[in-house]
Amino acid sequence: MKNTIGLMLGLCFICFACQTEQLEMSDKILLEKKEPPTDFCETSFAIGNSEDDHICFSEAGFNRWGWTIGPLTPGKYTYDIYAGAGQCDILRGQFTGTITISYDGKNITAVYDLTSGYSNSETHLYAGTAPFPTKRNGRYTVAPGQYSVQDDLNGEAIYIIAHAVTCEKDDDDDDDENDSFGSY
Repeated sequence: MKNTIGLMLGLCFICFACQTEQLEMSDKILLEKKEPPTDFCETSFAIGNSEDDHICFSEAGFNRWGWTIGPLTPGKYTYDIYAGAGQCDILRGQFTGTITISYDGKNITAVYDLTSGYSNSETHLYAGTAPFPTKRNGRYTVAPGQYSVQDDLNGEAIYIIAHAVTCEKDDDDDDDENDSFGSY
């Protein structure tokens, strides 16, 4: 083992020595300066359309802002999306677009329609018969990574939570790639 290490050190020294070259004054080294990203991203949630169709997470005892919307019967619904509306105060947030939820009793489709200059870098959707998703231990959670769409929907009333990480862009490239959740 001792000889192997000595041999390896010797090879490394030789490699480093072989890679050394002398630059002449006429050689130019170009350094590319990369600009930092200019997108500003913020947590966003959909809010219900009236006082009685949604509840703020904090009103249900959670230490996070956002809304659960419902109960919803089969139909088509459009809701406003707000980014950065801490404590569920939309006056503190920024309107970033809308989300349209289509529920046929078994399947759910969610489509974002964002205001020019915004894009979503992440989306999470909860849809189920309880107001909030549940963890494995059976307790409610509002952590977006725990959101899912309930598999066995049979026309009953549901609740939804639509969360996204919405980014403000310097340019509007009309990239609608992140605008749709798709069908569930």
